[in-house]
Amino acid sequence: VSDLLANHGGMRPCATTSAILALAAASGAVYLLASRDLIALNGQSQGILFILVFGAATDYALLLVARFREELHHTDDKTIAIGRAWRGVVEPLVASACTVIAGVLCLLASDLNSNRGLGPVAAIGIAASLLLPRERGREGFLGEGLVGESAGQVVLVGDVQAGGQLGCQQRVADAVGRQRGVL
Repeated sequence: VSDLLANHGGMRPCATTSAILALAAASGAVYLLASRDLIALNGQSQGILFILVFGAATDYALLLVARFREELHHTDDKTIAIGRAWRGVVEPLVASACTVIAGVLCLLASDLNSNRGLGPVAAIGIAASLLLPRERGREGFLGEGLVGESAGQVVLVGDVQAGGQLGCQQRVADAVGRQRGVL
């Protein structure tokens, strides 16, 4: 989270919103299952759910943001750009989520009840983290406020200072972009 707050400037709203919505969806699903005694829920599982969902949803959203920004260099149409970005990230996101879900479901074989209960809770959290970036993507990226355009460049809206001057992050990004070769 500290990396997100320190380094992603204008991208923060989409990633944070995706994480909060994923956590709300996962918490609601876990509550329904726990209230029917279908899964065991404890404080440990709730705490891990929060961290796991926030981390995964943020990572998934930032990957989608990065691909979207790359696609904006190839097209000015945000609808086309988000479609291409989503197609570019869907396979790695699904593979990542399925790997984590399979791993946490192995906790069902644990001798400890607290660990057995954590498996399905974590799996639900990862599933929610995977599903929400797509839903937030089209509405968040196609609206204004996440990215802006200036002279053919993608500019972080959160990194433009008063008077239209570019902020520090954008100046560094422009300097890196002018370099040739692999960094």
